Amino acid sequence: MADDRIPLTNIPLQYQPFLPALQAAVHSTATDNSVITRFENTFADLMGVDNALACAGPEAALQLAVEAAGIQPGDEIITSPFNRLTHALPHISWVFADVCADTLNLDAHDVERHLTKKTKAMMPMHTFGYPADMEALMHLANEHGLQVFENCVQAPLAQADGVRVGSIGDMGIFGFTPAVALGQNTPAGCLITNDGALAQKARQILAQKVSLQMPATQAALLQALVPQAAEHWIENRQKAAAWYEEELAGVPVQRPPVPPAEVNPTYTAYALRTERAEELVAFLAKHHIEAALAFAGFSIPDSLPCARHAQKETLLLPMFPDITPEQVERVCGAVRDFYEEDATL
Repeated sequence: MADDRIPLTNIPLQYQPFLPALQAAVHSTATDNSVITRFENTFADLMGVDNALACAGPEAALQLAVEAAGIQPGDEIITSPFNRLTHALPHISWVFADVCADTLNLDAHDVERHLTKKTKAMMPMHTFGYPADMEALMHLANEHGLQVFENCVQAPLAQADGVRVGSIGDMGIFGFTPAVALGQNTPAGCLITNDGALAQKARQILAQKVSLQMPATQAALLQALVPQAAEHWIENRQKAAAWYEEELAGVPVQRPPVPPAEVNPTYTAYALRTERAEELVAFLAKHHIEAALAFAGFSIPDSLPCARHAQKETLLLPMFPDITPEQVERVCGAVRDFYEEDATL
């Protein structure tokens, strides 16, 4: 029956408690841009940084970061092959390095292998809300004089060593969309930095390019939503991840790594690794459980073996702030049934 379907995400349910505040924000939006400044201050405080610049989306934030940093056509930026934001700036020479087998984040050792005289920056991505190894990446960047742009679209409020991701590199890029833990239906974005000179350059560019600017209405919605929803959504996702970890114990799949004490993931998605990912997605669908291949559509070269295997083997299970223990138990029960049914053949 359709009523017993467990969706991959549940945006309507996620927003339902905050609809009155969002509707009030739309009706009370000021005609000037003061609400944009208020949101920027709110987000900067939340992220523990000196500067936040509201943008039209994560692509706009990336463009702003690249221009403020003085990246020129032909300059190389090393990033993850799973970084969708690269499509926003095709004039940049993007160089893809391999990912770590456990976290699916950029591998610092492989980044070093791809360094050339043209390399000007790197762009780690905090995949599915699990922080990249920023200590190793920052050491490499400092050693070679590289700028670091953090793609935090999937990891708002994640922490590494007690510090919010996005505030560790030179600049952090955020997107507010239904598919991540913060946001609303219309895309918006933010660029954060502790570098005053970079912030000043970015503001000058932003003032001149209307297409990169966040509309006041979006700022009003975010100002109403973020303080109320951010911690609530993330705490609930972390609880759900713990339920998955417990329920899937003993099942022959690779689960997300259990984070050390100094790492605080946000689990914008819950990813499993299995050589039978496509079969498992189809099996779950028959049981009215929506799952998805995590990296469908990506073209990964053989020179990046970890990423290539991850593309074939990674699937996403249902994850949203209001998922219940009973729903997680049912999902995991179906995953167990998939392997037990196979064992009896």
